[in-house]
Amino acid sequence: MPALLITSVSPRQGKTAVAALLASRIASDGKSVGIATVDEGVVGPLSALLPGIAVRSGAPDAIRSAASEAGGDATIVEGLSGDVEGNRKIADELDARVIVVGELSDDLAGAALAYGDRAAGVIINNMPRYRSHELETTVRPAIEAAGVKFLGAIPEDRRLVTSTVRQISEHLGGRFTQWDEHSDELVDHVLLGGMVVDWGVHYFSSKENAVVMIRGDRPDIQMAALATPIKGLILTEGIEPLEYVHYEADQEEVPVTVVQAGTHDATARLETLLDTVQFDHPDKLARLQELAADTVDFEAIDEALALPVTG
Repeated sequence: MPALLITSVSPRQGKTAVAALLASRIASDGKSVGIATVDEGVVGPLSALLPGIAVRSGAPDAIRSAASEAGGDATIVEGLSGDVEGNRKIADELDARVIVVGELSDDLAGAALAYGDRAAGVIINNMPRYRSHELETTVRPAIEAAGVKFLGAIPEDRRLVTSTVRQISEHLGGRFTQWDEHSDELVDHVLLGGMVVDWGVHYFSSKENAVVMIRGDRPDIQMAALATPIKGLILTEGIEPLEYVHYEADQEEVPVTVVQAGTHDATARLETLLDTVQFDHPDKLARLQELAADTVDFEAIDEALALPVTG
């Protein structure tokens, strides 16, 4: 069974996203594919994200069994971050080629060369928008001069690191008062409602896909926010929405959550939200597919998958 092992130089650099991207592409070509992972925590998100694709987890020394259970014409293996020895054992066990995911500042050539002839190439993730000149004149030439295949650079994109209204509420310890069934859409921006100099409706309309956080005792600002197409309303200080705010939110079908913390403390807690983000939403996969269509060398990846090292 042909296999590709996806690893990363460091944790949280996108190996789960790349594994999902490649598995979805193989499936879209009419082939069956399975995913084996050493991280049990990604099984649920990947299974929900990729219906019809078996996702199995196992310890590094039992990954062959997990790959066998996943089945398919090909297997994508999400390996260990930064653990060359552990990944080499897995790759040898499955006769897999290895793709290394990292960021522009990483020594990707060195990371790939550590896998010897099992290295299929490298993918740069979260590629900074304004550093393409550095990529093309310095980083990519250095990777290729080292004899490592450059497989692409996926641009940085806000949508790939966003959370849903529900996830934001859970992170803040909130409780929904209404329309929690509409809380699973991704949020690109969080706006704070306070001493807004501009007209409230103008301010709250300034960002798309936004959730708004407002003190619970400011129904005037809450009503201004509800006059715009926001994705959710977070009320702080543990104060329930007044009846007319509740009615307006109900008419607009806007999820409302109440958190006990004050606005300042809740805002400070939002700074750690990024640490909890997972690749777990269909809109993230759709956006990644869009970004990768013109930036990732899928033909080279297909060739690597078709040519296992030992044959």
